[in-house]
Amino acid sequence: TYLDSKESANFWSLYAQDEFQALKNLALNAGIRYDQFSTFGGTLNPRAALIYQPWELTTFKFIYGQAFRAPNAYENYYVSSANKRNPDLNPETIRSYELVYEQRVGQHWSGSASLFFNDIQNLISYQQDPADGLFYFDNQDSVQAQGAEFEVAAQWASGLRGRVSYTYAHMENTTTGQRL
Repeated sequence: TYLDSKESANFWSLYAQDEFQALKNLALNAGIRYDQFSTFGGTLNPRAALIYQPWELTTFKFIYGQAFRAPNAYENYYVSSANKRNPDLNPETIRSYELVYEQRVGQHWSGSASLFFNDIQNLISYQQDPADGLFYFDNQDSVQAQGAEFEVAAQWASGLRGRVSYTYAHMENTTTGQRL
């Protein structure tokens, strides 16, 4: 037996979402989520999308989201002859911003283009402690990602569909300046 762990944890969540039609062609979709974890406490995360449709076949969206990733059981509790536990490990968090343009062309074709910016804090990384040589998980760096996405899609009544997309992303560790 390499590991016999009997750790336990629990959590609960609440989520609410609604859409508000401000004008005939302008809507706000907003939501909020609260999560409570026995291991690290609570986190409140809002999301919102402002959706503008100036013409029947054209849509613009501004999307904001905030989320987290809780440490999993392996990251939280794994201990071995080469690994140690970090009782101060916290969740990763992200704030995301996106601007989207969607265009339908005719009955079968559509296209979209978007710009995005993501700010990730408390990134969980695996590292070695120089004092004792043991490995552990810790909240380290922050990462920023920015880029653009493009897509062209087609769909016919027969069920035949096709899609071509391209994403360019530039990700950088904001502490070290290293590109990821």
